[in-house]
Amino acid sequence: MIALGVLSQYTTLGYRLHPLKPDAKVPILQNWPERAARDEVTVRQWLAEFPGCNWGIATGEGFSVLDIDPAALEAGWPGDQRRQELKATGCPLVRTPRGGFHLYFKANWQNSVGVIAPGVDTKGPRGYVVAPPSSVNGKSYRWLRPLVPRDQLPPPPSWLAAKGCGNNSTSYRGGDSEARGAENPYRTRQAGRHQSEIRPLG
Repeated sequence: MIALGVLSQYTTLGYRLHPLKPDAKVPILQNWPERAARDEVTVRQWLAEFPGCNWGIATGEGFSVLDIDPAALEAGWPGDQRRQELKATGCPLVRTPRGGFHLYFKANWQNSVGVIAPGVDTKGPRGYVVAPPSSVNGKSYRWLRPLVPRDQLPPPPSWLAAKGCGNNSTSYRGGDSEARGAENPYRTRQAGRHQSEIRPLG
C-alpha cells in the first residue's frame, strides 16, 4: 500500500491522482480524466475505498511526460548527444519495472504513440503515467530524479519540443508504453534483447 504521506507530496506539488487496479496499470474509476484529484480529502477517501491500489498521475495542464520503452533505448534512440541533452535538463525521471523511463517536462504535448520514434510515446491531456512506488508483477516504479512542482518543471530540449507536438498524435489512456508490446511488432522484436544493453538516462 502506498502511504497517504507519499500521495500528499504529489498533490502538494500540484499533480492530480487517480487510483489504478492493484498490481496493474488500469484505472479503477470511470471518467478518471475528469475525476482525478489533487485534494487530500478525496485521495484519502480513495485510499480507504481501494486498499492496495496503484496510483496514476494525470498528465496535461501544462506538463507532459515522455514515455520511453526499453526497446527504443536498445535500438539506440535518441543517440549519445541527445541522450546527454535529455540528462542535462535535470527533469524528474522515473525508472519503470521493465527498464523504461518516464521524463516529466513543462510542455503541452498531445498523447501520442510512436510518433517521435518507435517505442517513444508522449502523455498529455487525458493521459496518465503510473506513480512511484506503484508496482506491477512485484516490481516497483521508482524515482531516479525527484518530482518538482509543476511550475518548476524544465522544458524539453528544442529538438524534442518540436517533435513532441507532432500532428500525428493519437488519443491514448493507458499507463505506459511497456504494457503494449504485443501491439507493436518493433517492441516485440526487441523484447528479447538483454536489459544490460540499455544505456541509462539518469
